[in-house]
Amino acid sequence: AGGALLAIILGIMIYWYWKKYKKRELPLLHTNLSPFDEAMKELEALRSKNLLQVAELKQFHTGLSQVVKKYFTRTKQVNLLNKTTGDLLLNLKQENLDPGIISGLAEILRTADAVKFAKFIPSAQESEQNISGVKSILETLHQKK
Repeated sequence: AGGALLAIILGIMIYWYWKKYKKRELPLLHTNLSPFDEAMKELEALRSKNLLQVAELKQFHTGLSQVVKKYFTRTKQVNLLNKTTGDLLLNLKQENLDPGIISGLAEILRTADAVKFAKFIPSAQESEQNISGVKSILETLHQKK
């Protein structure tokens, strides 16, 4: 009888713990900042690191694409961080975003892919246009909400 009582008490304790654990799940990439504010902060940090030198271009463009992926991961609550550029663009196309926004993002992300994988070296002006383009696209999306 004592063993059965102990088993029941342990079962109840495990059930309460499991139920409480399920409630504590936080949203994907949870921070105190909104997705827009976090993306703007990361873009400014990326710009201030002065990664536009030829040796640092890969790191700059990788960071730029990560900012975009993290923003859409947080706004859509779907993990897009490990998606390819093509997969990300298909996902955004299914969300019925403005075609101009999608094409602008496609150009920026494909430039980032070319820098990362094909050793393409864009000019500093091109890289600056990319970061300004991401900023304006995110501002446009934020204003539409």
